[in-house]
Amino acid sequence: MPSLEISKPEYAGQHNLMGGRSDLEEAKSVNNRFNSPFVIVGPPGVDENSVAEMLKAIGTQASTAGDLFPKVAHEGPCRICGETRMLTEEHIPPRGAFNKERGRTVEVGALLSREELEMPDEGEVFQGGISGFTLCDDCNNLTGTCWGREYQEWARRAAWLMRSQPQLPPEVDETPGYARFPSVTFKEVFPGRLVRQVLSMMLSISGSAELGQRFSDLRELVLGGPARPLPDPLRLYFLLYGSSTARICGGERGQAWWSVNERKLRRILSVDFCPLAFVLLIEGPEIPALGVDISSFTTWDTDKQGEVPFSNLPLGFGHKPWPADYRSRGQMLADRVELDGE
Repeated sequence: MPSLEISKPEYAGQHNLMGGRSDLEEAKSVNNRFNSPFVIVGPPGVDENSVAEMLKAIGTQASTAGDLFPKVAHEGPCRICGETRMLTEEHIPPRGAFNKERGRTVEVGALLSREELEMPDEGEVFQGGISGFTLCDDCNNLTGTCWGREYQEWARRAAWLMRSQPQLPPEVDETPGYARFPSVTFKEVFPGRLVRQVLSMMLSISGSAELGQRFSDLRELVLGGPARPLPDPLRLYFLLYGSSTARICGGERGQAWWSVNERKLRRILSVDFCPLAFVLLIEGPEIPALGVDISSFTTWDTDKQGEVPFSNLPLGFGHKPWPADYRSRGQMLADRVELDGE
């Protein structure tokens, strides 16, 4: 049985995730958290009380769902290859990774002034999962056929891992602290395929072909080019994600992410959709505490199969629209109490 650590003390535990060991429908039933995802397109994420001032100071704004996910077919630049073609519908993440159910788009303005952690009962309802007309037919078919199935496999195993816990994500969410799996190994997987699917998603949510033009290695990797390191300053982080709230944070320059403690500005793109979350750092210093750095996956050939061990794999949640805020409900309430006591 895998062991879940919540802050202190550490609990010994190790688990190997093998293919074919879990039933898909059982995995999908993790507290029904895959059945009604929300979309939140996050603004620059920092102090909730100074969002407006911060937006003005750094000259950026929140992307809207319509910007990131056009809902009708149209001619335009493909966000992967950059060619101007008729664009086709792309699901982010792939439909087979539990992204095919009904949900609601909640825009940032409805969330900025809320004290409650629950999502508001408002916003545009959508059917069939999170998707948009962002890719040309060739790029859509290539990513879906070559890389998308590997992403689905990782999502299925991650769902089984959370389902196997004595404490399911809802219970962990109520606990102050930061949950981590001390030792998890994904066996018989293709990391080179997974990372290409994740990078294709990041290009797709960037809102244009500009990111692929700035970092041509991203484009070449996704289109099946040879393995290579991610170019500096790009870094890719991975963690498990236990919330029904799906957060998609995109835009041409990413979203600004200000660290109050470090007083440093970064720009990131992120896709948080239960049971997986990925963050691509596109500007600024590395963020070791954010998640597990899987940037090296781009150096794996796409036909190389192996096992990937993780130490201290985080389990995060998404109660606020701020990018990369993975605190549990219990931790957010604890932080609020501490702040009120100062």
